[in-house]
Amino acid sequence: MSDKKSDLAALLGAVGGDEPEPEPEIGEFGLRLGASIREALLHLRGLELVEIEDESLEAVLAECTEAGLEARSPKQVIRRVIRALIKSDHTEEVYGTDDELAGELRRYFEG
Repeated sequence: MSDKKSDLAALLGAVGGDEPEPEPEIGEFGLRLGASIREALLHLRGLELVEIEDESLEAVLAECTEAGLEARSPKQVIRRVIRALIKSDHTEEVYGTDDELAGELRRYFEG
């Protein structure tokens, strides 16, 4: 029995199962991006271009923020946010077209 435990411990150690990796801290840019995306999602919801339930807002926000942070250029941020919004299991419905969403997000982020 102890051989199985030591084998399992060795296997977990080999694949990094001892300690979960700590999540990287989100920087100042990530915090500002997340706050902006939150406001943008509320804006899109207010325009009835998307339907996101209150209890799902944080999950959609996290997915969209992560997508935005993975963008390689400011232009990609909008495309990635839209893609994450559409693909999210937490978004009830997307009524706006890609062009409508991009236009609103662009106007929203640009002021």
